[in-house]
Amino acid sequence: MEVDEERTHAAFCTCHAVIAELISRHRGRIFQRRVIALAEFASPVEVMKAAVNIQTDLAERSLELPANYHMKFRIGLNLGDVIADGGNLYGDGVNIAARLEALAEPGGICLSNSVYEHVDRRLPLQYMDIGPQRLKNIARPVHAYRVAVQQTSENVLSISAIHTFATNWLAPRLGSVQPRSRIETGSYEPRGRFLARAV
Repeated sequence: MEVDEERTHAAFCTCHAVIAELISRHRGRIFQRRVIALAEFASPVEVMKAAVNIQTDLAERSLELPANYHMKFRIGLNLGDVIADGGNLYGDGVNIAARLEALAEPGGICLSNSVYEHVDRRLPLQYMDIGPQRLKNIARPVHAYRVAVQQTSENVLSISAIHTFATNWLAPRLGSVQPRSRIETGSYEPRGRFLARAV
């Protein structure tokens, strides 16, 4: 903000719109917009897809910020019971999601073991086990994972193939290849409330 208030505010509004749209696309419901969003999802797979797609989209988006300045967000995911009161969510599940968010790397995702157990092996992601974490105002340690979200400034496709296949079949078809950096929507929906909090 100190360097360029107008461009920073415009970039923040763009990020906010992207996050809200992707939460909605993955059937999430936004409850609070304090910094960015506190959202509830019906499916752990959908919340994981939304989180990855948000981070991927924002990493690839040109926000026209001043040189050497970036806008990166952290996402914390947790499965837990909550109390819905009007436009707000309360409870331990919300508090844990907020604490996990702080453990995420800038531009990254941190999730509790309860979410990990539902999404491991269901999505093509790499998880880093960071072990039990002592979280502020949470009595028991929470086992947590970070998700490796590939973030590149360029769209690069790398293919290894034998020469005859590459020249006779692959090369003529490369023009029709469409990038698919987003995780596609599935239909797996176990019961429970899944919270995503991004800041």
